[in-house]
Amino acid sequence: MNLVGKVIDEKYEFIQSLGIGGMGSVYLVKDLKLGTFWAIKAIKKEGGKKSTNLLAEFDVLKKLDHPALTRITDISEDEEHIYIVMDFVDGRNLSLILRDEISISEDKVVDYSKQLCDVLIYLHNQKPHPIIHKDIKPANIMVTKEGRVKLIDFGIAKEENEEWDDSLLLATTGYVSPEILDDVRNISPQSDIYALGATMFNLLTGIKPQKNQFPLPLLRSVNKEFSEGMEYIIAKSTQIDLSLRYKSAEEFKEDLINIGKLGREYETRVKKRIQKLILLTICFTFSFLLAFSGWRGYSRELQKKFDSYINNGIEARNNMDYKAALNEFKEAQEYLSNEKEGYYEIAKTYLVMGSNDECIRYLNKLIDNDGSLKKDDNINYLLGKAYLYKVNYKKAYEYFQEVENTEEVGEDFQFLEEICNQFNYPENIDKAKFEEALLKFEEYISQNESDKSFAVTSYLALADIYTYGADILPNAFDKEIEVILKAQKINSKDFTVMDKLATAYREKARNIRFSDKVLYDEYLTKALGLYNECLNIQVSIDVYLNIGDIYVELNNYEAARTAYEEMTEINKDHYLGYLKLSSLCYTVGDTAGALEYLDKTEACDNLRPNDPQYLYLKKNLE
Repeated sequence: MNLVGKVIDEKYEFIQSLGIGGMGSVYLVKDLKLGTFWAIKAIKKEGGKKSTNLLAEFDVLKKLDHPALTRITDISEDEEHIYIVMDFVDGRNLSLILRDEISISEDKVVDYSKQLCDVLIYLHNQKPHPIIHKDIKPANIMVTKEGRVKLIDFGIAKEENEEWDDSLLLATTGYVSPEILDDVRNISPQSDIYALGATMFNLLTGIKPQKNQFPLPLLRSVNKEFSEGMEYIIAKSTQIDLSLRYKSAEEFKEDLINIGKLGREYETRVKKRIQKLILLTICFTFSFLLAFSGWRGYSRELQKKFDSYINNGIEARNNMDYKAALNEFKEAQEYLSNEKEGYYEIAKTYLVMGSNDECIRYLNKLIDNDGSLKKDDNINYLLGKAYLYKVNYKKAYEYFQEVENTEEVGEDFQFLEEICNQFNYPENIDKAKFEEALLKFEEYISQNESDKSFAVTSYLALADIYTYGADILPNAFDKEIEVILKAQKINSKDFTVMDKLATAYREKARNIRFSDKVLYDEYLTKALGLYNECLNIQVSIDVYLNIGDIYVELNNYEAARTAYEEMTEINKDHYLGYLKLSSLCYTVGDTAGALEYLDKTEACDNLRPNDPQYLYLKKNLE
């Protein structure tokens, strides 16, 4: 509905439409008593009632006071609308400016961005919780005639501790950070930082970021005239990996202030790479005849390709496409084989794949080829994690002890080292320290769930820790289930997650078998459902074995027989299916059947003669 010409409260006359903002239309209005001009956002009521969601903008803005924010001066309502009266900003938004100018100069973008960082510093440091704008884009940034910026349209702003209704996900694609697209609850101050970086890219290049365009192209791949410092800033502000993105608007602004220094540091890094390249190739070419500028350009091209492959690999790994990730990291090594980062990323990928033995073999091979890597902190950290994931906490602790500079490795190091330390000395275990380390590790994983592969693998490792420490940790089985459910929430169709959750339910059932028969059956039924879901992803003898064993525990012998028969269909030469059928027949009193299947068991080449179940049946059936 067009409200132009309407008068409300016998005071505000609607002069013209200014556009549509978050949750409502914005109008220029005139105060008929004072002759002043204001902006009013008219928000249509839902069902004729006030909505707390529709008042989100007012609730946020009414307590803010910053020169780069629009001030709320009044609020009114009638049967159809809520009216929020705000300062009228006499200027143009950057989207309109960009439309006319195609692109905006680097100096202006730096100036605007520093002003916007000031606003974000103010918002993100609000107490008791940071306020996050969540829809930073050129259209929501006004520039006054004096060149000052105003951040407008808080229609979807929120305090960080508030829950989000998915229906309010109004942020503009292209400027939305990847972690929000994964799950709206991942919103944080770093989401605004990403949006500002994407906005800067748009202003400088005239190219609007596209939906799901992660990562953004390197700035100088669009136009080499841009400074290296600016390329670095935009690349860092729009990193997919939150640990690599600016942590705060203060850090962001600091780099904007020192953008020239970033360029010089970049040059220094390039020169170091040139020196390495010269040393590596001097035996094979007359490289001293090449001009420095030629090497400089060549080195930059190598570095750009290396960084591109690394970033692509990290993105693929975060999306759990491990094959693609490994290919990207190996391609990176083709360009700068002396760069350790590529090796680290390959090892990390093996870890999140669950290929712990492969990770250990890979890292040990690197050490064999270069003995100096034995003292490399990241190598020892990754070896420690691999053994921790293998539930070998003693070996993990040995490698963690070799790490000298803890700031060079993952932030989870301090928690993992303490956990392994406690397991190493069970007779002197400090229960309070142990539980604190577990809690902090879980909190750290939760804060980094945007890296899905890391989060899932870490939650499963934490579940193993609770299982291993069940004798000393209260409610260990409940905590095991709790953290696996968190992993399942991130990746509900992962075979390993479902299999582990099913096993956890089964362990919980066994723990209460004699104390609560109802819950015992309930947990076994949950485990059964998950194992059957696993079969939709991957047919496995082990899964059918678990299904059959659960049916035996539930006294459903016919269903157990079907599961064990499936084992023999999958692999007719494996003894375990026949052994289970022999045991089942013996249990139900079918001696002839038990003997028949025992003969088939003994005919299998892979029979383990010391298998306890085999020895039991052999003794009782003879």
